[in-house]
Amino acid sequence: MIACTSDPTALQHDILPKANRLEICDLPDDVLILVLSSLHPQDVARCILVCRRFSDLIHGDLSLQYDIELAINGMVDGHHNILPVSERLHRLRQYSSDFSSGAFHRQDLTAHPDYLREERDLLGWPRRVIHPTKPSGAIFTKVDQGDSSLYLSHFVPGCALAGIPSSRSLFSVRDGVKPDLALKGWAVDDAQDLFVMVEMIRTRMPTNVTPNVYIRFYSLNGLKVDTVPPAPHPAAACPVMHLHPFDPAKPINVFQPQIVGPHLILEIHVDMGARQLSYFIDVYNWKTGEIVSRTNIGKLFVAIVPLDERYLLVFPCARTPERHPDLRIYRVSFAPSPLASSQPSWAQVRVPDDSRSSPEAIAVAAPGRHVCTLQLPPAPPGERVAWSQAKSGDRPSEESAGHFRADAARSLVSLYIHYEGVERRGQGGYDSQLNEDGDEDEDGDEDDEEVVYAYAMHLLVPRATLAAQIQAAESASTSSLRQAGAEDIQATSQPEPRTIPLALVVPWVDWGPRGTLRLYQRGALFDSEHIVVPAPFGSRLPFVVVPDSYPFSEEQNDLERAPGPEESTGTGTGSVYVFDVNPLVARGSSRDATSGATTAIVDAGDIEKALPGVVDPECAAIPYVVYRFPLPYPDPPSTDGGTPGSPVGPPEIRAVTMSMAGFTVQFDDGVEYEKRFQTCTA
Repeated sequence: MIACTSDPTALQHDILPKANRLEICDLPDDVLILVLSSLHPQDVARCILVCRRFSDLIHGDLSLQYDIELAINGMVDGHHNILPVSERLHRLRQYSSDFSSGAFHRQDLTAHPDYLREERDLLGWPRRVIHPTKPSGAIFTKVDQGDSSLYLSHFVPGCALAGIPSSRSLFSVRDGVKPDLALKGWAVDDAQDLFVMVEMIRTRMPTNVTPNVYIRFYSLNGLKVDTVPPAPHPAAACPVMHLHPFDPAKPINVFQPQIVGPHLILEIHVDMGARQLSYFIDVYNWKTGEIVSRTNIGKLFVAIVPLDERYLLVFPCARTPERHPDLRIYRVSFAPSPLASSQPSWAQVRVPDDSRSSPEAIAVAAPGRHVCTLQLPPAPPGERVAWSQAKSGDRPSEESAGHFRADAARSLVSLYIHYEGVERRGQGGYDSQLNEDGDEDEDGDEDDEEVVYAYAMHLLVPRATLAAQIQAAESASTSSLRQAGAEDIQATSQPEPRTIPLALVVPWVDWGPRGTLRLYQRGALFDSEHIVVPAPFGSRLPFVVVPDSYPFSEEQNDLERAPGPEESTGTGTGSVYVFDVNPLVARGSSRDATSGATTAIVDAGDIEKALPGVVDPECAAIPYVVYRFPLPYPDPPSTDGGTPGSPVGPPEIRAVTMSMAGFTVQFDDGVEYEKRFQTCTA
C-alpha cells in the first residue's frame, strides 16, 4: 500500500543519490494502475492529501488519469480515438456519472427512418429470419423467395459521448443466382471491414458424398442495398474458400463462425455413422486462406468462447447428453503446420482455383491441446440439466466504433444452465434412465416423467479467474514435462516416446465458490420455442426481472406462487439489474451509493431485499456491484381491450443485450415493429 512515513529507513532512502532512487512516478502507467487497483478509492484519496508527489502524479499526468478512468470502467482505447486525451477523459467521466445515476437516453427504430423505409421497400411483409439473430443484426428473406434473396440487417450501437450515432443498415448479401446454397452462418467485424458468410450446397446428394462448403469474405463497405454482388475483401488472399475437410463418407455441417483478429473460428459437425456425431473446432487465417488448427472435442455440441489468440473455452450448449456440463479450455495453434503427406485427408483443406491462389494449395491442421477442465457442481438430486449456453462479454467484432471498447482482461464469461425438477410416474428415477456412458437411454419413456419446476442459473466468471486457472494448469503441465525429461536422462534403457500430459481437472470447490458469482432465476430462459439468454458486455451482465417473476429458493421447489421482487417494491413494471464484476467499480460503489446523490446503484445491504434468493451467498466472494434501471417497455402495460377482470400482461422479452453505453431489450411480435427494439444508452 502507498503511504507516507517518518521511519528512519525512509530517511536513509531519501539521502541516497537521486539517480539510484526509483520513485512511484517512474513506474509505467500499466504497473501503476495495477498497484492502484488493489487499493480502495478512499485510500488513494488519503494518499493524495498527505503526499505531494503522489498528488502531483495523479493530478498532473492527464494520460495517467485517462488510463485510470478507462480501467475503472473496464475499457481500453477504441479504434477511432481521434479526440484529444482531455476531451476523451471528460466524456468518459461523464459517461461513468450518467451510467451510475441511470441518466439514460432511450430510442427505438423510429430513430432510423431511412432504415425503416429501405426495409419496407425491399423486404415488406411477410418476412422471416433464416439464421439466429445476433446483437449485431440478423439476415432476412422474403417468404416467397426462399434463400435466393438475402438481406443483412446490421446494427452498430452508437456512442453519444464519443459523438458517434448508432446506425442500422440493410444490405443485399445474395444476388439471386445461387438458390442452391443454404446459409449456415455469418459474422461481421466492423473494425476490419469484414463480413463472412458460410454456405453449403443444398442440392440432394448421395449419402456418401460430402456437400460442398464455401466460406466467403466480403468487405462491409462493399455491401450495397441493391442486388449488386458484394465486393471481396481486399485483404483476403482467398476471397472464397472451398472446403473438402473430411472424408466424403462423413457429411458435415458448419456452425458458429467467429472472427478473432486475422483468424476465423468454425465449429464443424461430422456424421460418423450409427447416429454418432463428432465435433471439431477449426481455426483459419482468413487473410492467407490457411487452416491452422483442428481440434476434436468429442461428441458434445458446444459454445466456443475465444479467450485470446491462444486459448478457447468450450462449454456444452443446447440439450447436452451429459448429466451436467463442465468448462474445458484448449490451447490452439495459430500458426500453420508444415506440410506433411502423412496427415490424413480430414486434416487438409483445399482452396478453389483463383487468380490469387493455387488449386493444389494444402495446409495441415495442428490439433489443439486440452489444457484443463473446470468442473461445475452436479445437478441436485431429482433435477436435470435441460439446456445450457455460454456468452462472452468480450465481443470486439460487435462493438461500437467509438473511442472506448471493452477491456478483455476485465470482461466476464457468463454460463447459463437451465434446470428442471423431474418426477417419475413409474418405477425408478432419472438416474435409472442413464446408460453406462452417462447418456440418456433413448428407450426410456419420456411420458413417464413430469417437470414440476424449472429455474436457471447464471454463473459470472471473470477472465481473471480463468487466467489464474490456465496459468496453474500450464505450470503443472510444464513441471510434468520437466520431470519426464529428467527421468529420460536418468533411464538406462531406451526412453519411451514422450506423451502429452493429461489435462488438469479442477474440482468446483477449488475454483468456483471463491472465483465466480452465482445467480438464480426462477422460471426458464429456455422453452420449446424461445431462448432468452442475456448477452453481457465487458464485466456487466443484465439480469431482467419482469412483474410476474418470482425468486427461487431451495425451500420452494414447486410452482406455488410467491411474491416477486417487483411486487415487494410496489413498482410492478419490471427492472433491468446490471451486475458488474469489475473490482475497481465494486470497491468504489459503496461510497457512491451512500453519497446522497441520485444513483442507480443498489446498496450492498439491500441486494437481498431487492432480489430475494437471486444471489447465492455461498458463491459470491468476488467483488461486484448491482445497478437497477427500469425495464424500457414500449408503452406502459395496458389493461384495456381484454376480457373484464383479465388484465393484459406486458409483452414478452426475446433478448437483452448489454452494450458499451447501455443495453437493448427486444420484445416479441406483439409489439409494433418500430418499437420492438428499445435501447437505453448513457
